[in-house]
Amino acid sequence: MNSNRYFFITGTDTGVGKTLFTLALGTFLKNNNIKYNLIKPIETGCTPLPEDGVLYQKYLFPNKEINKIVPFQYQLPASPYISAKIERKEIEFANLLKSITTLPEDIILIEGAGGLMVPINKEKTFLDIVIEIQPEVFIVAANKLGVINHTLLTCKTLLKYGLQGKIILNDIYPEKNEVSETNMEQLQLFSNCEILGRLPYFSGEINRKELIGFIEPLANNLKALF
Repeated sequence: MNSNRYFFITGTDTGVGKTLFTLALGTFLKNNNIKYNLIKPIETGCTPLPEDGVLYQKYLFPNKEINKIVPFQYQLPASPYISAKIERKEIEFANLLKSITTLPEDIILIEGAGGLMVPINKEKTFLDIVIEIQPEVFIVAANKLGVINHTLLTCKTLLKYGLQGKIILNDIYPEKNEVSETNMEQLQLFSNCEILGRLPYFSGEINRKELIGFIEPLANNLKALF
């Protein structure tokens, strides 16, 4: 394995703001003149272009080919295993790993699809990528009812393999209530993972200024990390 620093962005579920966080993180690094590369190895629900890959290309890597950002693309919005099986294009795990480990730059951001246990093929999940490359792991968790269980399960899974995730609690709804205002306290109490911070509800237009404002609550912790 090379000496790159890998940062794997996973979620506690689908639709938790993982891509938005990754966009904001990439923008933050650019804003601080930190060189990095980015890959979303697999994206499903491509119609026909990968929606997340298009965002990364537009806002972070305008000169990079979309196929380099998302090397494995499938149309059905399902797990990579099912999507690839239906299209009869099974994902070879060795090729998937190679697409990550051969990237230039010392810092590599890797966005997964959904959570750690999402199947890639009939033998491997995204957890196997994490076990193989031993990255630092960002866990993006939607600040809603159910997040405690989902986040603790993700943390315990990582700890089983000697890894510790960093939790980002993301306000996916504009309304605040007793649940959203106590989730952080419960995560601090019950989780062995570091809590990187809480992101506000993102209601703005995607652009550099809005993304920097969105990730500002994590800025000090990110500066210490990178």
